[in-house]
Amino acid sequence: MSAWCWKASSAAAPPAFFPDRAASVARRPNYGQQRAEINRGKLTKQAEKQREREEAVARRKQEREGGPLPEPAADEDKTEA
Repeated sequence: MSAWCWKASSAAAPPAFFPDRAASVARRPNYGQQRAEINRGKLTKQAEKQREREEAVARRKQEREGGPLPEPAADEDKTEA
């Protein structure tokens, strides 16, 4: 007889052949979600660059006209804790 024997009448469950494998079953990748995260990051970066460009244009325009420089825009994204 082998080292282990599982009987159908036994109340105990059969031994796990690969106990580590059951806990680490890989999930299928969700490419749509990954792409959405990448696109959100790109949009955030593009919006930041556009805001910086607009501020630079406003600064140059004020310098040409000789008026006071505009105040830098406060970040609306940042929240105080």
